[in-house]
Amino acid sequence: MGEEGEQPRFLPPTADPPDYRRAPLPPPAPRAAAAPPPAGRARIRRHPPPVPGRNYSAADPGLPAARTDEIAPPAVAEPSNPLAVWSISLGVIGLLLLISFFGVIVVNVPLSIAAWITGAKARDRPGQSSMAQAGMITGIVGTSLGAVALVIWGVGVALTS
Repeated sequence: MGEEGEQPRFLPPTADPPDYRRAPLPPPAPRAAAAPPPAGRARIRRHPPPVPGRNYSAADPGLPAARTDEIAPPAVAEPSNPLAVWSISLGVIGLLLLISFFGVIVVNVPLSIAAWITGAKARDRPGQSSMAQAGMITGIVGTSLGAVALVIWGVGVALTS
């Protein structure tokens, strides 16, 4: 390193290292005045600030009346449909058995047919109709794929013997 013409391995530190931080953001634009509400819409009235030292009660005429149109109705749960749950469960299990273990066609087809039938019956009952529809579709798909797998299996058996 002491020889002439040799480049130094490391550069000496500079007095001012470069600033890699982001540039400062520009100041926010001034806010414009609030636009009036569109025609046909009611303007929400703001409550006045409370007066210190005053006791407020619900019957106080100095308080503004509460608006009941701003309160959301309570959520109503959709009625349960156990047949729809059975339908989608049987359909998914049948498809999983077909995809996972190709040799379990004997179990897949009855499960898929049962899912198809229970899904069709569950659609007529109130509640969870989308789950019943999904169970019926998984039953149809499982039955169709199981039938194709049975045909492929039968052709394979016929060709090997």
